[in-house]
Amino acid sequence: LAAFAAPEGTFSVYLFVITDCPIANSYAPWIAEFAHSLRDTPVAVSLVHVDPDISAEHAQQHARDYQLDLPILLDPDQVLAQAVGATVTPMAAVISARGLEYLGRIDDRWPRRGVDGQVAAHHDLQDAVQALLRGDSVPNPRTEAVGCRLPQRAP
Repeated sequence: LAAFAAPEGTFSVYLFVITDCPIANSYAPWIAEFAHSLRDTPVAVSLVHVDPDISAEHAQQHARDYQLDLPILLDPDQVLAQAVGATVTPMAAVISARGLEYLGRIDDRWPRRGVDGQVAAHHDLQDAVQALLRGDSVPNPRTEAVGCRLPQRAP
C-alpha cells in the first residue's frame, strides 16, 4: 500500500469502477461534482478502472460519455484494488501518508443490489474526506459497499 500513499498533507481518493456496472454509472454525476468540489484542496480524486480487458481509449470514452473530467487509472491486474481490499464497483478508498483512511461505499443510496434508494441518508465518502481535511480521524473508516463484483480475467 505504501506505493499508493499520498504525500504528507494530501489525500488520494480512488473510485473503483467498471464501464458496465449500472450502480457505478449511476454515481457519475455525483462523482463529477465531488471531484470538482475538491479541485482547490489537497485531495486528488481518480477513477480506477479494474476491468482486465479495458483499453485506455475505452476508459477515456466512458469518462467522456459520463462527463467525468478527472484522472483515470487502469488497474487491469487489480493491484491497487487488492492492496486496499476493494471487492465491488463502485467502491472508494482514501489514502493518506499514514495509509488507508477509508474504504467502502460512496453513500448508502444503494442499500442492496437492485434497490436504488434515490436519496442517501449517510454520505460516508464525503464525511471521510471532510474529516481528514479538518485534521480529524474518519468517523466510520470501513463501510459495506454495494455494487458489481470486480471482473476476472478471461481464462
